[in-house]
Amino acid sequence: MKRKFSILLLALICSLFLTHIVSSAVMQQSKYYSLGTIYQSNFSTPLYANDKVVAEYNGMTIHSSILAQQREIYRLTDTQPPSDREIIDQIIEKKILEEEAARQGLSATQAEIDEMVQSVKDSYELPDGKKILDDYCQGAGITLEEYFDLVREQAPSILARRKLETALGQEYCQEHGLEYTKVNPPKEMTEAVDQAIEELVQAHADEIQYYLED
Repeated sequence: MKRKFSILLLALICSLFLTHIVSSAVMQQSKYYSLGTIYQSNFSTPLYANDKVVAEYNGMTIHSSILAQQREIYRLTDTQPPSDREIIDQIIEKKILEEEAARQGLSATQAEIDEMVQSVKDSYELPDGKKILDDYCQGAGITLEEYFDLVREQAPSILARRKLETALGQEYCQEHGLEYTKVNPPKEMTEAVDQAIEELVQAHADEIQYYLED
């Protein structure tokens, strides 16, 4: 699960780069160093006896330390953290979407993976992008090339989820005579996609075990 948690953090950084949110207006650049240290501690800190299992789904185990690390990420990004149950649900939702994308044959192509990696590399060429990623890698104790390798490793799952959401949106637009657009999409389409994802997750509710204390 430690390796899987690193993907959540990696996805956060990738998202900021791919949407070009690289200014200090979003986050002070020094905070990226702190985010990197969370990544590093994820591998260097062993699981202790008191690191309780808080949820399980389809062979995936989520520990209490993951919740603590996730809350720290929200703090560093100046975002109000959701409840522990909501954090768990977010983690499991990503897993369910990946499984459904695989079931529908929406795997990422090599060209799509290469494009995603190149987008991150292009962002590094921006002055703020270079500073942010250098800070993150320093905090994480990894080289820039190792970061790009991590992006390439996790791109298939990230892209598969995106492709599933795109497919759901396109299907809705086709059925309702709407034009599908990624920029400023129809509100009713985004609501329908959210509803479809919620129903998909709900269909797997019996497979999720929670062990949170009241």
